Amino acid sequence: MLSRILLVLLSLLALRGAGAADPLELELVAENRSIQPGRPFTVALRLIHAEGFHTYWMHPGIVGLPTAIEWKLPEGWKAGPIQWPSPERVMMFQIKAQGYHGEVLLPVEITPPAAAGAARKADGDDRLPVPNGDPSATSAGGAGGAGGAGADRDRVPVPNGAHGAPSASASAAVHDRLPVPIETPPATVTPVTLAARVSWMCCGTSCFPGFKDLHLELPVSAAVPITDPRWRKAFKGTRTGRARPSDDWTVVAECSSQPPTLTLRIRPRTEAARVHLRGIGQVTFFTADGLTDPNLAERFERTDTEIVVTQGISKFAPKPFPQRVVGIVSTPQGWSVGKEAALEVDVPVSAVGLGESR
Repeated sequence: MLSRILLVLLSLLALRGAGAADPLELELVAENRSIQPGRPFTVALRLIHAEGFHTYWMHPGIVGLPTAIEWKLPEGWKAGPIQWPSPERVMMFQIKAQGYHGEVLLPVEITPPAAAGAARKADGDDRLPVPNGDPSATSAGGAGGAGGAGADRDRVPVPNGAHGAPSASASAAVHDRLPVPIETPPATVTPVTLAARVSWMCCGTSCFPGFKDLHLELPVSAAVPITDPRWRKAFKGTRTGRARPSDDWTVVAECSSQPPTLTLRIRPRTEAARVHLRGIGQVTFFTADGLTDPNLAERFERTDTEIVVTQGISKFAPKPFPQRVVGIVSTPQGWSVGKEAALEVDVPVSAVGLGESR
């Protein structure tokens, strides 16, 4: 553990270069243009890396630090964890790690309370006041009942002129007695500010650790939210690229002690997967808990029945030795035509000669 801390400190203290431009742009973006009370919505930390620079995944490997978001939300609002996209192999100096290049979104689901924002006045009476101030005008029977004086009072006599047309005064009286249309008032819109403190390490030929306070203001409205077209494609692509389990493949994990190695056997379950297997030419394993070391040599082998991926066990692997392997296996060829490029791995591991000695 001490060695890993020293490596992290080393990267933190790497020379930045006088006057060097910041290699990372950050901002908060929202998938929708507004927030509906009680309805979860997604925002994301948008990262834009300068050429040759990267930030780190949820588990970076033996170097680097993952990007972190500390939310400062209004009372009653809840933020979920980062929904990490599938990572890439990155290089921190000469050391292989797990992270991101280019432009990437780190999505987070936020849930507002049902009473978020300023709701419409709920007093149980949306009726508008009667124009002439006479309450009896809204009642068919009035105080005297359907056939009493109240009913007579609601009837406005319309004397006929010489040609049978109502007089001007009678027309005005009739207008005053017409039913008043009730219109639903528009949903109240109240702005809310989502605040977050973001910390990161951005590395290339040098490292740029940092933190920044970010803010995003959105309206809260009872109206159904509309997707923001500026970010529709980016959010869709991020979701598509996330690792997920597959019914087409099964993964078997084995660990051996000489040398300390993890072996993953990825086998097709369906005929479509068996056909697709022939076209897969590269597979990379990304460890989610530090069991393996991305900087150690990784070997890929494909047979007619399975794909075999081996990677060295890390000196900093969790203790006691984990009973499951968690991470992602990724291939540029995808795991099926038009589908996921990354598979989520969470399977038991059989360890030979490792559990007692670590």
